[in-house]
Amino acid sequence: MTGSHSSPQQRLLRDQINAIIPNAYDQLENVASFDQELACRIVSLITQFCCAAQNMGSIVAGRNAFKKLPGNWLTVNIPSIISRAVNLKDAWEYRRFLELLREAKIELLHTYVASGLKSSDPEIQEAATDFAQQE
Repeated sequence: MTGSHSSPQQRLLRDQINAIIPNAYDQLENVASFDQELACRIVSLITQFCCAAQNMGSIVAGRNAFKKLPGNWLTVNIPSIISRAVNLKDAWEYRRFLELLREAKIELLHTYVASGLKSSDPEIQEAATDFAQQE
């Protein structure tokens, strides 16, 4: 979404994505056709907006962009991207990541919930339990 109806965070995300590949923000559904390394950088950036940000505007901007990405491509590529982009040992980032997977209907949610249930961190376990009860 471009123009006056976009939030400052959405414009920032768009500009950062387009700095990696010109006009990529408006073509996120075609991420599989991008150079793999650049596509992974873009998805990494989007997931950082979704999971590491404290500002709800940034989280929403990231989630909206994430939902444009093809699920089959994400299912294959998200594990390696997430290992570098999101700190899954941080309760805030872990919970935001689970929310992201749930919202985007990515098949990997149960895998990340299962790993959280095995965590020694009680906050991670709590987040995983919350999502396990929703599955």
